[in-house]
Amino acid sequence: MAYQTSSHTQTLELLMAYRQRPSVHLRNRLVNLNMGLVRKVAHRLAHQCAEPGTTEVGAA
Repeated sequence: MAYQTSSHTQTLELLMAYRQRPSVHLRNRLVNLNMGLVRKVAHRLAHQCAEPGTTEVGAA
């Protein structure tokens, strides 16, 4: 449980730093710390944005 609290605290600190001064380095650290969430959101968006009938390249 201490690991989760530490990770949560680190994430919050990085988010505050990123908000004040966005950088690719901070963004990448946030993504790596939250990879499970990133994959879940990306998977959901990939399936949510798919339009019926356009699963094949060049389908019209």
